Amino acid sequence: IAAKKKAKNASFAAGAAEADATKPPEDEHVGLREAVPILAKNLDYILLVYGYAMYTFVLGAIAVWVIAMLMYGPLKMSQAGASILLGSVVAITGMAGSIIGGVAVDKLGGSQGNMGTYKCAVFCSIMMAISIPCGLVALVFQAHLGVFIAFFVVSVLCLFAVTAPVNSSILTVV
Repeated sequence: IAAKKKAKNASFAAGAAEADATKPPEDEHVGLREAVPILAKNLDYILLVYGYAMYTFVLGAIAVWVIAMLMYGPLKMSQAGASILLGSVVAITGMAGSIIGGVAVDKLGGSQGNMGTYKCAVFCSIMMAISIPCGLVALVFQAHLGVFIAFFVVSVLCLFAVTAPVNSSILTVV
């Protein structure tokens, strides 16, 4: 197991070294014309940004459709009640998730090179692995307000927890 882990880390480090070779020196100013081709060759950057765009799309879908689901679905909530519920969940989980993600970045060393970025990616994967099933359970049991709220809160909390690690990873790979 240790040999596999060492080989995996070496492979990751080799990919990181290749990405570092395309970077300009840190003290050099790079204009937009020079920066775009450099970023276009940085696969880590491209994958992180595409993943972050998909994450933003999911949050937008939640913001648009949850109120309608609460109003016209089995709960038949008023617009004010649905808005207050969604706003409360998003405000509380947004703050808590961002703090959890920021602490995770600090504990995992996410701003300290490629291995920290890798650890943050694993953290983000774990958060998504928790968020998606909880979101599905919330949808399936939307007729039961308590069950819906509990699983929806966990799902959205995990979504917000990836914000700091993803931002740290993007800044590290650039």
